[in-house]
Amino acid sequence: MLAFPIHLFLIAFRYDGSDKNNGMQNLGDYEQLILKHTPSHVLSDVRNAMAAQAPAALPKLPESQRHHVLAIKHNLAPANCPEQALKQHRVVFYRAHNQLYAATDQTETVSIFNIARYYFEDAPIITPLPEQEIDWLLQNLKVAPLLELLEQAQQWLTGAPKIASPVLAVLQWIWEKAVLFRAADIHFEPQQHFIELRLRIEGELRTIARFAANLWPYLVRAIKTLADLDTTQKRLPQQGSFAPAGLPHNVDCRVSLHPTEQGESVVIRVLNQQHQLVTLEALGFPHHILTPLKKIKQRAQGLIVLTGPTGSGKTTTLYSIIHHLHAPTKNIMTLEDPVEYQMPHVRQTSVQPDIGFTYEEGIKSILRQDPDVILIGEIRDAQTAHMAVRAALTGHLVLTTLHAGSVFGVVSRLIDFGVSPRLVADVLKLILSQRLVGRPRKAVGEVLQIDEAIATLIEKESSIATLKKAAKEQGYVSIDEQTHVG
Repeated sequence: MLAFPIHLFLIAFRYDGSDKNNGMQNLGDYEQLILKHTPSHVLSDVRNAMAAQAPAALPKLPESQRHHVLAIKHNLAPANCPEQALKQHRVVFYRAHNQLYAATDQTETVSIFNIARYYFEDAPIITPLPEQEIDWLLQNLKVAPLLELLEQAQQWLTGAPKIASPVLAVLQWIWEKAVLFRAADIHFEPQQHFIELRLRIEGELRTIARFAANLWPYLVRAIKTLADLDTTQKRLPQQGSFAPAGLPHNVDCRVSLHPTEQGESVVIRVLNQQHQLVTLEALGFPHHILTPLKKIKQRAQGLIVLTGPTGSGKTTTLYSIIHHLHAPTKNIMTLEDPVEYQMPHVRQTSVQPDIGFTYEEGIKSILRQDPDVILIGEIRDAQTAHMAVRAALTGHLVLTTLHAGSVFGVVSRLIDFGVSPRLVADVLKLILSQRLVGRPRKAVGEVLQIDEAIATLIEKESSIATLKKAAKEQGYVSIDEQTHVG
């Protein structure tokens, strides 16, 4: 048995047996069946899970009990909490939209919170359920598919007969969960005695499972083979890509391996081509952010910069702006690392530094292609910064991202890259900083429009405090002010 047994999250919901003949096709009929203690936003997760359930497979309580409980499996993340602890404290944990819930019939919940903090590093919302329903749930707990696969892998490692290597099955389970939860990245993080599996969901890393470290050499070898990498190289970073088989739609995985003291750390960027481009309106920004973003369409040249932490949705926003800018009369080209989603009528290119095709070289080439709009995935160095500024100064609209702490930090970073304050003032037209906050996660942002007054201050290398004061006069509102932080 593994040192970190993994059990599935469960979500409970009432069922009165009335669906015996309807094939569960009209999922809308089940909205009224959700437990009154379960938040309404869980409905979509329940619908998705029910779509895969056959009526004959629905578990039932004894006939004397009028209500039944359906345990929704597979589409919710597994937990690390041992079954013994769940039964001892009469609690079932489940997660919906990244919020942890604890279904229990107990009134004393201190121990439940302690369990949640230890195994989930999270504080749950308590969902009170009747005693008989908790009894049924605890009696019918099933081992998660991942645990079954990992146990098979352990038996395979110890030479148990007639058990084929389940390593690829474990990875397939992980790919499927990453797609299901719309994860942007998969993290395999080696620790001293175990491997931690985390998914970046809506900008936050969430622990999905921990498994025994002795499986890691076989899993990482399989990942290297899929990505066509050197399976014998363990001391140098490697990058590659592959497309997992057996998924319902096209998904590209970009692999990065990095050596650490505990072993090779693997991060996989998940590029789901099924995700649709969203409109600017669908991003959810308030009016004071949305209006200047829409007005970008009126510009023929200049530099537009987006900034924000990893996983904050910068790429989604960039693609939405490009979608908004598209017109038959425009030639739109991109330079990305890598191309994340295919956009119709846009010529997209991935940089390949290993063969010398860098952002700098790519921009030089694109400028010979008569572009109207250029998307540069990220400004990472002085060379790219200077080329982006050059492109924006010569009659092109350039959109890019740059890591900085705020909209004002973008100005400082460009100057630090050696771009003169005069050129920064001349070329910059708009800066957007964005983050994801709250539950469910939503985008918030702050925008700085470079008008004549702001440009003059940038050219004079004025302090951030001076820039901020002038920005407030044009209506600037910081993210902290919007989220009541600080």
